[in-house]
Amino acid sequence: MIRQLHQLLHRTRHRWRGPAIQQPLLNRRELQDLQHFALTCFNSPLTARRDVQQQLLGDRLSRFSGSGYEFAENRLFQTGDDARFINWRLFARSGQLYRKVFHEERRPPLWLVLDRRGPMRFGTRTRLKITAAVRQALVYLYQAQQQQLAVGAVLLDQPEQWFDVSASGTSQQTLIDHMIAACPPPTSGDFSCDMDTIVRQLQNRLLPGSIVVLLSDFHDLQERHLAHLHHLSQQHSVMAVQVLDDIELQLPSHGRYRLANDAHINMVLDCNDHDSRQKIEQQLRGHQQQVEQWLLAAGLEYHCLLTSDEPFQLLPEPADAIT
Repeated sequence: MIRQLHQLLHRTRHRWRGPAIQQPLLNRRELQDLQHFALTCFNSPLTARRDVQQQLLGDRLSRFSGSGYEFAENRLFQTGDDARFINWRLFARSGQLYRKVFHEERRPPLWLVLDRRGPMRFGTRTRLKITAAVRQALVYLYQAQQQQLAVGAVLLDQPEQWFDVSASGTSQQTLIDHMIAACPPPTSGDFSCDMDTIVRQLQNRLLPGSIVVLLSDFHDLQERHLAHLHHLSQQHSVMAVQVLDDIELQLPSHGRYRLANDAHINMVLDCNDHDSRQKIEQQLRGHQQQVEQWLLAAGLEYHCLLTSDEPFQLLPEPADAIT
């Protein structure tokens, strides 16, 4: 029974009716509000923890030596070195030729991995899981724009959609349009790619040092997938945002509910039975904690986002607020 309930809570679809299912997940006013919030918020999680190989100059230092703006050291001049970087003052004091070496400033690209598959099209209270994920992803995208970071993305949908890294406003607006596109329940099964396959493809597509944000409920995460996630985290700064509906962590305090999904699996959930409800909640929380432990073990930064949460709740605290 516990296993069936767990499957149902991750696979149950809302029965939307009428033209609303064809409406975008967010309207223009909501997009404007999210953009305003992102641009006026000074605390951003978009920090690279790996060496960056993106050729855009910026305010983030990498360990690559080049001709940037931050002085690193002096080293003996060698044949083939650029004479423009000779340290003539040091030559006057030592009588030996030295050249200046600089740290090259490079900006890491942001990669968003947004899960739009069937289980994300579920919600019981404030909003759908996919809507919560899109809101959070847009805050990161708008903050990346403010920091002049290029943005790429892959949307797990039917089929998955890849968007190459770009700093172009036109390209990023196209990405936003696809992120907020209507997300009705699948009508003939879910043939989208699984997260593990996407992670393996990212390993071949991304330059080392990228910032990767995975937004999903991770309903299909298995322990055997951790090796690929760990490999990704060794080359990139990877953040995992597990998006859950509130009911997936806390069941209603009373009432009887009949649950059913597209596979015609159904059961009755009796929340009036305190012991039974508590046991089921423990199972659901146990699953969330298992996913968290797996992602942390793979070297990812982990956050849990509920459908009732606002995007600012996942942002780091401002530096001046830390005591």
